[in-house]
Amino acid sequence: MSMVADMSYKLALTSQAVATLGADSVWDEAISGFLRTFSLWQADQEFGAKAKADNDWAWHRIAFEGRCGKEWRHCEEIAAEVNDAEAASQTAEDIHHEAFVAPYWKALRDVATTPAPTLAAATFKQLLIQAEEVWNDSAMKSDCMKIVQDDFSRLAGRA
Repeated sequence: MSMVADMSYKLALTSQAVATLGADSVWDEAISGFLRTFSLWQADQEFGAKAKADNDWAWHRIAFEGRCGKEWRHCEEIAAEVNDAEAASQTAEDIHHEAFVAPYWKALRDVATTPAPTLAAATFKQLLIQAEEVWNDSAMKSDCMKIVQDDFSRLAGRA
């Protein structure tokens, strides 16, 4: 996704989430968790420790290629340095996942399983489930289609 399209998506997603606040305290808590974890995940990825680690790894790769060419991964001369740099990159990825990605996915599941209090909230929830593929999360134990159907039926007065 291009940077402009990516930013447009993020702005639309968060703006629509904010627009659903105020109708129900349980829903508001789930949406607040989503907004908080989304923002922290994005911040770490763009200018936090994860971004710094990604930048370091990129600079290492450039230096390795400068020393050994495009086949630097197979260059015995720098094998220990490559292993150290890869390990540091993986450690940063693991820390980022634990601190930011896992809480974000929990927040997505929380939103998905919280009854939507309004038509706008139900529409947002359906789009969020679709866009983030919450239905495909192995930790998501509920049927997302049933959740969405139940929301719209309840809001239409048919539940």
